[in-house]
This record gives sequence, C-alpha cells and structure tokens, in this order.
Amino acid sequence: MMFSSLPVQLGAYTLTSVLSEDERTVSFHAVQTTMERDVVVTVLRPEFSSGEGLTDFVSLVRAKASIQYHAMGAVYEALNTDGYWYYTREFVSGIRLPEMCAAGRTLSVAQCIKLIRVVADSCDYFDVHGVETIPLTLEHFTLGEGDVFRFANPVKCGVRDLQTSESTMAELAVAMEPLLPVNQPGQTRIRTLCEWMKNGYEGHMLKLYEIQETLDTIEAQLGSQASGPADASIATRFDWRFLWANPRHRWKVLAGGGVLAALLLVLPFMCRGGASSDAAAAVFSGKEESFVVWDGEAAYRVPLRAVSIGDYAIFLSSIERMTPMMRRKMEEGIPAGKKYEPDDWAAMYKAARTKGTWAGMPLTLDSPVVNVDYWDALAYGRFTGGLLPDKKMWGEISQRAEAQLPVRVWTGFKELDPSRTMDFDLSHAIDAGHGVLQYLPESGMRKKDLGFRIIFPK
Repeated sequence: MMFSSLPVQLGAYTLTSVLSEDERTVSFHAVQTTMERDVVVTVLRPEFSSGEGLTDFVSLVRAKASIQYHAMGAVYEALNTDGYWYYTREFVSGIRLPEMCAAGRTLSVAQCIKLIRVVADSCDYFDVHGVETIPLTLEHFTLGEGDVFRFANPVKCGVRDLQTSESTMAELAVAMEPLLPVNQPGQTRIRTLCEWMKNGYEGHMLKLYEIQETLDTIEAQLGSQASGPADASIATRFDWRFLWANPRHRWKVLAGGGVLAALLLVLPFMCRGGASSDAAAAVFSGKEESFVVWDGEAAYRVPLRAVSIGDYAIFLSSIERMTPMMRRKMEEGIPAGKKYEPDDWAAMYKAARTKGTWAGMPLTLDSPVVNVDYWDALAYGRFTGGLLPDKKMWGEISQRAEAQLPVRVWTGFKELDPSRTMDFDLSHAIDAGHGVLQYLPESGMRKKDLGFRIIFPK
C-alpha cells in the first residue's frame, strides 16, 4: 500500500480511491481542490523514483502529453510533491465498458458502430503520426452522455508497430462479444463485421478504411431498411479500391463524399471572407459556367476556366482540417511527404489578393494557379470530387470552341495560358485551346505556364 489510508492529500489533489495499479505506478481517483474537478493521479512507486525508473516515467509522461486527440482523455501536468513523482490526467466520466459487461448489459447497434468507429479513427490517427500505444482494450473506454465513447490515454514511448492497429481491431472484436446486441435490426451485420475484424475477409485482414466503409454501409442499410430486407448481407459492401484503380470511375468514390467534405471544409473559410469566395462557391456548387462533352462512355461537365489561385488557396487551407483518413484517401499513390504549395506561392497569392503583379503578369484571385505539378492537380481533383482529364477526353475538349474562351477571358499573356493543363498519364501538358502536346520529363515538374483544369462526371 503506497499510502496507509485514503483519502490523503498530495499537493493540490485529494486522493480518494485506487483505480488501477501496475508494477511501477498506482492510479487514484482524486479531486483537484483548487478547481473542484475530478481527475486521475498516477503516482510512481517510491522504489522507482530515481535513476532509470524516474527517467522512464518522465519520458512516458512527455509522450502522453505530446498527443492530443478529441476522443482521448487529456494529460494535465507532472509534479513532485513530498518526494512523490506523479502526473495528472482527465477523469473521463461515464459508464466503463467492463462494468457494463459485468452487469450483463449490451450495446445497441448504433453504439457498436460508434465504438468500432472511434477505435478505427484513433488507430488511423496513431498510424499517421507514428504514435506507439499499448493495445486499446475495453478497460480504456467509457460511454458518456449522448452515447459518446472516450478512452484513457494509451500512448507509450517507442516507434509505432505497423501491426498494432490490426491487432487492436481484432482484439476489440473479441472483447465486444459479450456487449453485442441481440434481437435488434442490424445485429447480424455487426456480428459479421466483428468476425471479419477477428479472422479477415476473403483471405486478408481488414484495413482501417475498409472497416470504416463497412460501417458506412451498415448505417446506410439501416437508414433505408424500409425499402429493403431488414437484415440484408453486407458482403456486397462498396469496394472503392477497385473503382479507384480505374480513372473513369473514380468519381464514384469521391463525387458524393468528396464534394460533401469539400463543402464542409470550404464553407467556414468562405464565411470568414476567404480567398475568392464567389468563385469557390461556383466551383463547389457545380454552377460555374461549363459545357458538357461525351467521350463515348460517359458525359462530363467541363468548366470554362482552369483552377484559380483563389480555388487553390481554399484547398491549401483545408488540408490541415482534413481527418487523417480523408487525407490518406486523397494521397493514395501520391509520393510520401508531398507538399502542395506551388513554387513561389506566397508571392503569387499576395499578388493575387492585392491585384498586383507576379512574374511580370497582373493577377487576381480568379487568375489560374500555376507552378503546380501533376500530384498537386491529382490531389486537388480528389478533394473536389472531380478528376483530371485523360488524353482522350482532352481530344474531345479541344474540338469545342468554348474551350478557347479562357485564353481571352483570363489573360492576354500567352505565357499564362490557363487552358494549358496536365494529362492524366503524367507525360503531357496540353494546351486545350489549340490541341498542342508538350511533353514533360517528370510528373513532379512545375512551370510558370502550367496550370490545370478538373472535370466532373454528369
């Protein structure tokens, strides 16, 4: 026993009861008297309070405090009082999931979806940021008001193991078994997903995005069950990887969710009076001037103008507000660590905002963005729910008189021809107004006369 009796005062904290303990630490429920709030105080055992034991403890607390995640309890401070080393963290209120199991209670289908989703989201966040964690178990989770799941900080020192997320999801599926619902619409779907999380599907373990998309499918099926079977199979879930591999069908992946995400990301920026809000509203609402072309298989809406500096500024401002999963989907196949700011972006954007000149040319926020490469254009297209035209499509576009309008509308400078854009196959820049091909040595090349245009499925 670390203290002879409880409650006991430790600095500004009144320790009231033991919550958990391990070889090196004991965690207490406590009240922070200066703020009258419940907290958790984790105290290092005295026999580890020097040398390597203390060094490891301090490193662990620093690692935990460096990571902030919305569903994870916060770490407050590390202190030494009366020879005791300890740190304090948020006391996550609500019903602990082990207590639900012990009481024989189960979760609803909607609660199961939320729990699996928050674990998958957090694993994705830890993967993206390279944060190592101990395995997330039911012991970490609390169900609070509004059916919100939160968990205690699982961060530990070390490098993220690529298998941690896969094992975490498998272990979650096992741990959830006593909590799975019975006699509820959708229960079979949830049990099927948990089985896939444990044992895999068609010979492979589910990736995080596959788990999330299966959850989306379950929610969609439950929302439309009035027009279909009450517990239809989810084995026909949407496989976006197949569609993504075919440029002609990529819009099916992004046209719905991608455009909605773009709107949600763009609207706050526009409401603050951000760059080119009118032009952005036109682009993302699909109401800007455009014409339709048919390539023999599908119809596409082709904007009369290239992507503008104002449009691209909105894209850049939105990247940091994307969820890790959104960003990973956007960057599928794009070189790791890609930076999306065009060369000399600060000067170009300042000139556009002030209606000044850049590289000897007058600019506004409606001028076409240049100094971008193929990867920039590809990411922007995915962000907006559109796609880059391929060579065949540019052949159709170049036959239309409307395609030549941007040269006259945007600028009189031939060096900044806004219809010159990138072909999907990485090897060309195309002047759509004149049908001229310009071969590029590499997909990462940027030029002051090279912009791009995105087309949208009809």
